[in-house]
Amino acid sequence: MTMNLTKLFEQHALEVFEIYNDSLIKQSMLYSFFAPGKRVRPLLMLKLISDYGLDPFIGLDGALALEMIHTYSLVHDDLPSMDNDSLRRGLPTNHVKFGEANAMLGGDALLTGAFEVLSRCSLNAENRVKCIQILSSRSGANGMVLGQYQDLSLINENSDFQALSAMYSLKTGELLSAALEMGAIIANQNEHIFALREIGLSLGLAFQIQDDLLEVTLTDEAIGKSTASDRDNHKVTAIRLLGQRKAEELIHSLFDSVTRKISELNLDGTELLDYIQELLKRQK
Repeated sequence: MTMNLTKLFEQHALEVFEIYNDSLIKQSMLYSFFAPGKRVRPLLMLKLISDYGLDPFIGLDGALALEMIHTYSLVHDDLPSMDNDSLRRGLPTNHVKFGEANAMLGGDALLTGAFEVLSRCSLNAENRVKCIQILSSRSGANGMVLGQYQDLSLINENSDFQALSAMYSLKTGELLSAALEMGAIIANQNEHIFALREIGLSLGLAFQIQDDLLEVTLTDEAIGKSTASDRDNHKVTAIRLLGQRKAEELIHSLFDSVTRKISELNLDGTELLDYIQELLKRQK
């Protein structure tokens, strides 16, 4: 089902991107958006909608908007003024391929395009506005962008795990929360929004600690990005603060908590739970 949903999502994305005129900026957008990726945020949303007993097709525009925000954040994260990475998803980063200015503009276009997609979607007006509010809030100056700022300022000499986990929850957890919160809004299950937000934040922390672990156990080729970036930028990681064994234990504890909380929602299906188990075992 994951593969079918991924194909459905990417086909929908291709159709929507046709609204943009041909330009180098569009090429920049397409290059990063369709680079090999896990599509975690869209799949979380679509699987939740499916578990509510609804056709996930109704969530495609919301899922696309969310992934456009995520992709823009990666393009900007990789810029020389931020992480200065040269490899992303196994390919040269956007600024390496198109130049720094075009990478910034391509990222800007993905960011603004996300809200264009949401504003045009087929949801009723109330749910459209709710989704726009959630996505803008979770990705903005109190959410993901704040996490990106904190990430730039966290270095080994002045950090502890509390600060690191707070940054991880912002930088990654906020958009994972948005995926689940928007899924509940689309399915008219507003009573679950608070619980799903907590699930998303926990999942974001677990996901980032997994990334830290993979960067010390796998090669650049295996995970599709530079494993030396954090070291070169003097960034603190969960592995440096906790050690590998404690980090692994925390990952499993967080996933157990996420699984328990999802089970407590008494969803009609188990696609979301099954997908969470896939994420626990991921190797890239």
